[in-house]
Parts: sequence; C-alpha cells; structure tokens
Amino acid sequence: MREELKQNILEAKKNWDKKLNLSILWISFKDLWDIIDELVEFEEINLSWNMIKKIPNSFKKLINLKKISLANNYIDIFPEEIFFLKKLKFLDIRENKIKKLNENIKNLKKLEFLYLKWNPLWIFPKEILSIKTLKVLWLVNTKILVIPKEIKKLEKLESLWLWKNKIKKIPEELMNLSNLKNITLDNNLLNIDNAILETEKNPAIIFELYKKSIENLQKIKIAIWTKSPPKVAAIEEAIEKTIYFKDKEIEIIPLKVSSDISDMPISESENMLWAKNRAENCKKEIVADFYIWMEGWTTIIWEKAYLFWIVYILDDFWKGHYWFSNKMEVPEFFRSKIYYEGLELWPVLSEATKEENASKKWWAFAHWSDDMLTRKDQFILAFLSGIVPFFNKYYKLWKK
Repeated sequence: MREELKQNILEAKKNWDKKLNLSILWISFKDLWDIIDELVEFEEINLSWNMIKKIPNSFKKLINLKKISLANNYIDIFPEEIFFLKKLKFLDIRENKIKKLNENIKNLKKLEFLYLKWNPLWIFPKEILSIKTLKVLWLVNTKILVIPKEIKKLEKLESLWLWKNKIKKIPEELMNLSNLKNITLDNNLLNIDNAILETEKNPAIIFELYKKSIENLQKIKIAIWTKSPPKVAAIEEAIEKTIYFKDKEIEIIPLKVSSDISDMPISESENMLWAKNRAENCKKEIVADFYIWMEGWTTIIWEKAYLFWIVYILDDFWKGHYWFSNKMEVPEFFRSKIYYEGLELWPVLSEATKEENASKKWWAFAHWSDDMLTRKDQFILAFLSGIVPFFNKYYKLWKK
C-alpha cells in the first residue's frame, strides 16, 4: 500500500470519520486492490480525478457505502461491482468513457442521485428508468438525441440536467412529472431561445414556452429512400443546415420501395430514372411534403471516369428536381475494370480492398479520398443545392 494512501485512511479512521477523500492521488486499479479491505467501514468515498480504468471485484465488499464518486477517471465499462452496494444513495461517475449502462443498475434500490455527465452515451440509458427512488439525474453532454416516453416511470425525479445534448423534442410524459422542480435544457436543438434556457430552470415555465413554440411550428414531412441509421443521420444533418426548414418541425419517414427497373442501373439515364421512380413510389405509399432519393454511378468525361451522386427531390405537387454532387475521378485500375471488362463497381472494390462485400464496408468516395470525402458529405452538398428550386424566388417554374 502506498504511504500516501495509508496516511489518508489512517487519519480518517483516527477521527472516527465515515467519509474518506482519496481524490487526486493517482490511484490505479492496483492501488484500489491493495487498500480495499481498509475501506469497508466507510460510508462515503471520493475517488475522483484518479487513474482508475476499472475497479477490482473485491469492491463489492464495501457494503456500507452510501456515497461514492468515481468522477474524472478512465472507466469505459460501467463497473458491475457497484450493483452489490445495496445501501448506495449517491453515485457520481461523470466524465469517464462509458458508452452504455447495465440493466443490473436496477439493483440499486436506494439510489437517489446519479451523475453521468460527460460520458459518450448517445442514447438515453433506459436501464435507469427502473430506479424508482431516483431524485437527481445528470445527463449533461452525453450526446443523447431523444428523451424516451418511459421517463414517466421516474415519478420521484426532482432535478434533471440535460444541457448540451442534441434533443429536439420534450415528450409530454416528462412534462407530467409532478415532482420535477428544476431542469436544464440549454444547448440542445429545441425551438426555444437558448438565452432563456440558459437562465431559466423552472420546468413549468420551460414547458409552457415549449408548448407555445410547438403551436407555432410548421410541420414538414419528408419521406426518404432508406431505413439505414447512418443514411438517416446524413439526411437529418442536411436538413439541419437547410435555412428553409429553420423553426419548423421536421418528421423524417424512412421507406423502402421499388425502382421498377434493374437493381443494378448502369447508364446515367437509368440511374436518373431509378432515383425518380423510387421517389414517386414513396409518394404512392405515404403523404408527405417532400420525397427524396439518392443514387450514385460512374460516367466517362474526356476519356476519364468519374464517380458522383444524384439527388432527386419530389414535392407533394409531383414537381421533381435533380441535383448532382461534385465528381471524383475514378482510379485507372477501376476505370479499366468497369469500362473495358464490363465489371460492376462493388466487385472491383472488393477485389482491390480484399474485403468481401466491400459495398457494406467501404464507400468509394471515402475509400479513394482516405476518408476526407464521404458519401454523407456528397449527399449533404447535393441536397442543399437540390432543395433550392422549391423555395428560391428565381426558380419561378418551381414555385407553387
């Protein structure tokens, strides 16, 4: 046991103190392993700002713990040993590298305070919804997009910190939590003045402002060609950059429809028809304001081959418009294989990368540009150009 740790522990025991501060002492897994038996009698332990990547199995011996801080460490997997601490009321594990929780967190039946701030969760951790005793929850800067409706289960929740995320909507279930006394929602994607959110913490006031903003929102439905999460994310990012959709509620409807032609379009005209047919078939399935399809292909210009993307946008009046991404020259190896040997792009890409099913692992734009130029980039640029004729005053033919 390191002398510095030993002295801190002895000092706390000498003073009959149930609280132990071991913060900023460069504690590692080995250090924890060495001292664990000396910690059993403590009710509160601060292990923040150390070098902890994981905690030893023997940590479950600390059955008297009511409060533990593991903030500002290097933990990437939520420690299951914590689930054995039945008396725990306060858990601070913010500013680590945790991407997901574990359903066994429900075993913490007395937990009231949970701090998960600055962990890359991305998705609201539904595992915590089974902790009926929870009063304070910090999910600041965890990159979450959606507050689930099941949040209504946290009936005792009094304080909810959600600032600096990517939340677009406040569910009615959150607004109906009767014990909620304060909430932070600034630096999200809500249609409320951020200056107000930065100063206002009263849920009743924020929810009232939100309801009024929703009443004033124009809702736009956009049907798209895919259900793939990365592709949907690209469309969402493009829409966020579109000034015509500012202060409007956007509903994206992923669909999968037929093109009514070959599954492997080759020529430019075939690809354009492919995109147009898919958009029109989307319109036949569902009522929306816009229907979008994207397709890519190679073409020969001045004896060189180029890869590029087309975006086709159709509105609810059956007015359609094409737009193209920039063109990237295809390497000579691919050009000869595609145009002289008549091979498809993806088998050639599989051959070059020595990866089976390369179309599912690599995308030509990203592969050839060393990830500097992705298909997502191409779609966003083409979409932003393609949506212009539906709104800009100079395109009179497209105005409704």
